Amino acid sequence: MQLKTCTLCKESKTVISFWKNSRSKDGLTYQCKTCIADAGKRRYFGNWKGNRQRIDANHEAHLAAFRKKCNDIKSHSGCFFCQEREPICLDFHHKNPEDKSLSVSSMINRHKSWEDISNEIGKCLVVCANCHRKIHAGILSISCSEKNSQTYILPPSLPFCEP
Repeated sequence: MQLKTCTLCKESKTVISFWKNSRSKDGLTYQCKTCIADAGKRRYFGNWKGNRQRIDANHEAHLAAFRKKCNDIKSHSGCFFCQEREPICLDFHHKNPEDKSLSVSSMINRHKSWEDISNEIGKCLVVCANCHRKIHAGILSISCSEKNSQTYILPPSLPFCEP
């Protein structure tokens, strides 16, 4: 069994305790896995405020970008039943509730990929909040032929629809 001494803790450990490193002479890191992990934790928690700000900024940027894409789709499409085009008033209504994996907003908040989100949007109709409530109350209905024939295709003119 081969042993190697960690340059930080100065303990002799088996080579299994060291990460691979093609740049070193023996092909292993100079510090053991435990010391590397501890150093990473110290570095992360030593700059907790900066890390938290960076994480929060990335999260907000992700949410803003995907919400903008969804709002562009909503305003481009408009309500299926009436003429409403204001994105704040529009919802995605699943044509078939059994095909629903998650709501579009939940997918955005959970950092799902845009591909997954756009696939979920493809299962939906864009309807205004009033018409959406009427659908669920049974006042408005989507016939079976409309359910199957209405598929929202992302408009090619929008910049985020490129393959």
